[in-house]
Amino acid sequence: MQEVAAQRHLAAILVADVVGYSRLMGLDEGETLREIKAARREVVDPSIRACHGRVVKTTGDGILIEFPSAVEAVRCAVSVQRAMGERNADIPADRRIEFRVGVHQGDIVVDGDDIFGDGVNVAARLETLSDPGGVCVSGRVHEDLAGRLDLPFEDRGEQQVKNIARPVRVYGMERAAIAGLPALSAGEGRPVPTGFLQRFGAAVLARPQAKWLGLTAVLAAVVALTSLLVWQGFDRSGLSATQPRGPTLAVLPLDNLSGDASQDFFSDGVSEALITDLSRYDDLNVLARNTTFVFKKKAADIQELGRRLKAQYIIEGSTRRAGDQISVTAQLIDARTGAHLWAQTYERPIASTNLLAIQDDVARQVAAAVGDVATGAVARAEFRARARQADCRAFAL
Repeated sequence: MQEVAAQRHLAAILVADVVGYSRLMGLDEGETLREIKAARREVVDPSIRACHGRVVKTTGDGILIEFPSAVEAVRCAVSVQRAMGERNADIPADRRIEFRVGVHQGDIVVDGDDIFGDGVNVAARLETLSDPGGVCVSGRVHEDLAGRLDLPFEDRGEQQVKNIARPVRVYGMERAAIAGLPALSAGEGRPVPTGFLQRFGAAVLARPQAKWLGLTAVLAAVVALTSLLVWQGFDRSGLSATQPRGPTLAVLPLDNLSGDASQDFFSDGVSEALITDLSRYDDLNVLARNTTFVFKKKAADIQELGRRLKAQYIIEGSTRRAGDQISVTAQLIDARTGAHLWAQTYERPIASTNLLAIQDDVARQVAAAVGDVATGAVARAEFRARARQADCRAFAL
């Protein structure tokens, strides 16, 4: 039988282990194992599933998990540590099951069901730097969280870790900081809302930024969300099951700025992967490839294009390859006004991985930045628009 070659791709890796495992086993082996299994069953595994993670392997005191994005990996880590803190509140300190957690995003080698490589090694080293009940992430992960998860990480500077040639930028969050956060895991302790506006409203009200809003803004937001939920409830009763319940999004084919027509395959590949990833968000109506690719290399006014496609939002961008670096730029535009709502450039070396892996990685990150119902650019834009409408109605009254 021909041996299957190992494959590489970019992934977010979470490594966790039980603090003081040997001591706990020495105190009461049977009880320790029961408590670890209960923590997995009641806290860890549900959070992994909610954040789309895959358990690669477990040891007696540790676990290795792969996630499609850094945002999901950190969301899982914080949700687990927060829930474990609550679970341990009434347990004597010397009997508590506590975890250290490290998260990194990087290149990994997939061999069967196992994974290897720098992405795994750095995550494992970050785990050893974590405080009990806390989370440590790399600088790359921290950068990817910007604008998506507002978390009080402390910059601990560059640190030299075992068997890693280059210094690693480390950001940490202690148990006390995590305990003060709201729940990050969807559906924790309550039914999961259905429909774009309901999930959006629940997610916005749960965000820590809400404490920064003034009373007037809060009232306006409540009025906007209430009117939206009422509108959606009435609207849904009279619509067919195929009617989209959220805004429509069009992904235009990315422009190839490399000056080499043979690189079109990469630009088209990123666009196609992005359409696929965004389509997984039930809250968005994403137009199919055949609808948007007819506009490839055609100059068009965004607002006119939005009217023709009946799309409220449009993603456009470009790719550029120079030497051993490749750069992908994406931006989200409100097709009704022509306003730019979000933009990001992703730069990747192509020497250590293949182009397909880069396509998938960039597409996943753009999709999460745009489509997430709690932190995505579309959700934020919809919320601001409805809040402004509510402000105007309140002022008119």
